[in-house]
Amino acid sequence: MRKFIIILITFLFGCFSMYYFLSKSKQKNEHQQAQIIVSQIRSLKNLIVTEGVFSETYSYQNSKNYFYNFFQFEKRALLIVNAKVQVSYNLGLLKTKIDTVNKTITIKKIPEPTVEIIPDIRYFDMQQSTFNTFSNQDLNQLQKEAIKRIKTTSETVKLKERAKKDLIRQLKSIYLLSNAMDWKLIDETSFQLEKQFKD
Repeated sequence: MRKFIIILITFLFGCFSMYYFLSKSKQKNEHQQAQIIVSQIRSLKNLIVTEGVFSETYSYQNSKNYFYNFFQFEKRALLIVNAKVQVSYNLGLLKTKIDTVNKTITIKKIPEPTVEIIPDIRYFDMQQSTFNTFSNQDLNQLQKEAIKRIKTTSETVKLKERAKKDLIRQLKSIYLLSNAMDWKLIDETSFQLEKQFKD
């Protein structure tokens, strides 16, 4: 009887030890999986998803009249604007929640895209008269107007919409990685990522 009790205690101790080490191993594995997913998200960081190159010609003319329009003094300029327009997402501002117990990744917020215009402005055919000259303020205003036109042109070609599609393609890598590790992606944003990934 005593021998049976010793065997039983040894067996129970063995089962307990095995359960303890297996549960620790599982927690370690899930923690490693979470770290892999977090590093994958961080690797995207500041993502320039779409870039476009635009050219605009901007013509400016101004005249000053004196003595009942008897004297007219003009200034005119022709600007050629070449600009690179970049739409990017700062995924450092991406808000996520990782639940290692339920093996879920929740995307809570995707930041708004930022549009950066890198212009190259050149002046051609710049003419001015003695009593109607270009001031620094005039030139700054001309540049602002030229950049505004480029921004309008970039919006007509729906650069932001293309950027959103490109971002979804990039985020799909996180979705595929989470699926491969038997994790679930939950999207709480307006992007409807799960639906888009399955399309």
